[in-house]
Amino acid sequence: QRAEIHGSTTNRDLLVRILRHPEFAAGAADTHFLVRHDPGELGRPLPSPGEEQLAGVAAALAEQETRRARADVLATLPSGWRNNPSQLNITKFIGDEGRTFSVGYRFDPRNGWHVEIDNEQVPGLRLLACEADTVGIEVAGHMSWYRVNRVGNIHHVDGSAGYSRLVESPRFPEGKIEEEPGSLHAPMPGKVLRVNVAEGDSVEEGTTLIVMEAMKMEHTLRSPFTGVVRSVKTTEGDQVEADKILVVVEAIG
Repeated sequence: QRAEIHGSTTNRDLLVRILRHPEFAAGAADTHFLVRHDPGELGRPLPSPGEEQLAGVAAALAEQETRRARADVLATLPSGWRNNPSQLNITKFIGDEGRTFSVGYRFDPRNGWHVEIDNEQVPGLRLLACEADTVGIEVAGHMSWYRVNRVGNIHHVDGSAGYSRLVESPRFPEGKIEEEPGSLHAPMPGKVLRVNVAEGDSVEEGTTLIVMEAMKMEHTLRSPFTGVVRSVKTTEGDQVEADKILVVVEAIG
């Protein structure tokens, strides 16, 4: 039960449940034990969904401790400190069988740590210890200690309930713009002065497509390749924001 085995898939949880089983403890196990008792049920992860979520709390708090230890600026301030407390720090996890949940936390100088799981406050939570690899939590008088080992975006958490493998979602996902190939964007906010092409026009590489004014200067959008204008998404006189798609050119060949 206390074995800490990370990375490889093992039958450790199956063995623990067999050893805990009343039939095994009574000495009544035989070669048909796994016929009478479903190995799939015996081998499922030891932590319940609620225990897995508490392991997520430990992983989130251990990770914030790591970040604070590495901070180059204001390293002595509590994690997520604000002069006027607002939103919580949020960490999202994917647990066993694809279960997803979020852990939110904030340090309150008067009341200690405020922790929420899926936007519901964890009542009676008290933080006993918090280090980058060890976290102690008391919930409603029950103390649990967790050992946390992070490898990439995977948190391996060992606690009294068993082992939890938690995949952390990116805190700041990269923005993705869905657009057609060959889209040309406004380089900055400005005014469209001239539109030199229309849908269906054939253009050569380097052909001037759009001229716009920004920062008291003229900016020219030229075709990056020989192709056909598939759409024009602006007209002369338009005020456009930065990165707005102005024209789409489809390459030929």
